[in-house]
Amino acid sequence: MMRFYRFFLLLFCLNFASISHAQTSIAEARLQAVGTEVTVRGVVTNGPELGIIRYIEDPTAGIALYFSALTNSLNPGDSIVATGILDDFAGLLELNPISELTVVQTAVELPIPQLIENASLNESLESELVRLNGVVFQNGGSQFSPNTSYTFTQGSGSGSLYI
Repeated sequence: MMRFYRFFLLLFCLNFASISHAQTSIAEARLQAVGTEVTVRGVVTNGPELGIIRYIEDPTAGIALYFSALTNSLNPGDSIVATGILDDFAGLLELNPISELTVVQTAVELPIPQLIENASLNESLESELVRLNGVVFQNGGSQFSPNTSYTFTQGSGSGSLYI
């Protein structure tokens, strides 16, 4: 009888562990409260050109990963599973710190950037690849700088892009 209880307890613990680290879509994860631990799967869309931050996307949304010890080795096209705490850094929703990170596959095709008009450029697209055609930057011809906002026009409209 004692074996049965031990087996049942072991089964319960394994089931609880799998639930506590169950993957959720990035869109669902983004709806959780800051401070919540989430596990997401996505494809890395940038490399070291943006420093130690990496962005991942799944078919539902994108999110930033910030934790140098685990993200430095990630490359565009890596399919990963990451577990971390949702954090808001200067308006950017990110996972920080990251407690677990697994590269599932490398050289995965990157998501196709969404073609949008400047009126559609808003926070719902944060951390996702987007494409704007026919834009002219007010201070065009120079290299973008981090932590800087750039004004652009597209047809008769205008918008801002924050790097």
